[in-house]
Amino acid sequence: SGGLWNNAEGAKGKDPLVRADNPFGQWNQFRIRLIGERCWIWLNGQLVVDDAPLANYFDRSKPLPKRGPIQLQTHGGKISWR
Repeated sequence: SGGLWNNAEGAKGKDPLVRADNPFGQWNQFRIRLIGERCWIWLNGQLVVDDAPLANYFDRSKPLPKRGPIQLQTHGGKISWR
């Protein structure tokens, strides 16, 4: 759904601003913009995270690493990426 699920409970961006998921079985399209720790996410053309800080899940006392992979998370079930 585009939320920053690994952010702390109640943190900005933890939950998406709107539910923009397509029905199961249809493709979803994300646009993700990350500048430093600030994150914007669009799902199917709708803004779901607006200028929220992305927490360092592995060590919340440290800032995000300057470089690294984008990691997408699922919650079980069949999923495909393209």
